[in-house]
Amino acid sequence: MLGMYRYLYPLHCLQTVPLHHRLSLTVLDPTCHFIRHLFKRFTNLTSLNLSRFHGNLDELLCQISRFPSLNIASLNISNKSTIPADGLRVFAQNITTLTSLTCSKIAYFNTTDLFLIMECFPLLEELDVSHPLDSEKCIPYFPGVKALSLALIELTPQG
Repeated sequence: MLGMYRYLYPLHCLQTVPLHHRLSLTVLDPTCHFIRHLFKRFTNLTSLNLSRFHGNLDELLCQISRFPSLNIASLNISNKSTIPADGLRVFAQNITTLTSLTCSKIAYFNTTDLFLIMECFPLLEELDVSHPLDSEKCIPYFPGVKALSLALIELTPQG
């Protein structure tokens, strides 16, 4: 894992990390300025954690989608007020390898978000929608879980 190298090290330091360690990356706000360089350098990333990114997530997902050679299997977009619908649509057009999506602690999550996820990621095997921040408003999305589980044969709901 990129682990200990992923937070504050400048890009030139990351270039010294052995290739077999480049599997997971957590993107923080300062990292987004180097995102193009990171994805050109670390082509075998399989896991992206965007839960601590506080910028425009739609825009960041669009930037990431410009690297269709990435084989990202796991994406974490937790701790947001809403699902970045536009960004996920663009991301899904070019990154087709996603099998795990974590959307935990989303403030406003609803059935429409579930259908968007189902449409964008037909190969999804794991979906975490746990710990909604506004649970009273999230109750209406539970009927959509049944439709989602029927549409995505490989799905193992998390949370």
